[in-house]
Amino acid sequence: MAADPDLAARLVAAWDEDELPPLSAAKEEVVAGRRPGRFGIWGVEDRPVVVAVVAPYPEHDAVEVAVAPEVRPWVEPAAIERAESLVGDRSWTVWAHRAAQRAALEARGYRPLRGVVRMRRSLPAPPPEPPPGIVLDSRRPGIDDAEIVAVNARAFADHREQGTLDVAEFRRRTAGSPPAAIVVAREGDELVGFCWTTRPAAEVGEIHVVAADPRHQGRGLGRALVLEGLRRLSDAGCRRAVLWTDAANEPARRLYRRLGFLVDAENVEYRPPGGVQPNR
Repeated sequence: MAADPDLAARLVAAWDEDELPPLSAAKEEVVAGRRPGRFGIWGVEDRPVVVAVVAPYPEHDAVEVAVAPEVRPWVEPAAIERAESLVGDRSWTVWAHRAAQRAALEARGYRPLRGVVRMRRSLPAPPPEPPPGIVLDSRRPGIDDAEIVAVNARAFADHREQGTLDVAEFRRRTAGSPPAAIVVAREGDELVGFCWTTRPAAEVGEIHVVAADPRHQGRGLGRALVLEGLRRLSDAGCRRAVLWTDAANEPARRLYRRLGFLVDAENVEYRPPGGVQPNR
C-alpha cells in the first residue's frame, strides 16, 4: 500500500489500547512528516493492518511496528518481516511494545538490548517541597532554551537518544506548548533542572522528561520537579499521570515508586541476529 501519512496516522490513533499508543511519539512524528525517517503500510485483503516506521539516530536506525489489535496473534511475525524491508545498510534495532511482538522477534533470533517501563499514578499528588534556595518557575521560551538543553545534555550524557537533543529540536518539539508545561528549577540566576510535561490524552498527563544537573543532584531536585509537574497537570484537568523510564535505572524507579507510581507496561529494544549493537 502507498505510504499515506494521513491514513497511517488514523490507523495508529485507532489502535491505541489502554492509553498505550502502538508507536512512540518519535515514530508518530516520522509518520506526520515532522521528523526524518520512513514508513510503510501493509494490508490483508486490501485492509491496512500494519504500519512500520524507521527513525534515524546518529549511530543506528530505530524501528517500530504497529499492528491492528484484532489481527495481532497471527500477523505479528509477518509484520516484523515487512518492517525489515524498510531498513538499509545501517545497524538497526526494533522496539517491541507487546508480549506477542517480543515473542515474534525472539523467534527470528533477535536479542534484547534494554527495556523501558511505563509507570502510572492517579492525580492529584502531594505538593512539592523545593530544596532550600531553589525556586520552581515556568520556562521562558527563547530565553531558557539553551540552558535547558545544556542541563539535558549533562543529565543524559550516556543516553544515545535523549542526550542528543539540541536547541532547534527542543524548540520544534515544544512549539505551541504553554510555558507552564515545562517546570524549571532555578538557584539564583542558574537553571539547575527541569520537568517537561505533555498531555497525551484529555485526562492523562505525562512526565515526559525530568532532569537535574548532575552538579546539583542529591538535593531532592528530581522529587520537587516531578511533584510540581504533577501539580500543574492536575490543575489542568488530568486525572492520571504516566512516565517512561529505563527498566535498569533503579534509582529513578525507586524515586517514582516513592512518589506513588507503579509499573503497568514495558517496551523492549531488540537487536537483529548478527547485527551490530549500536553505541549506547
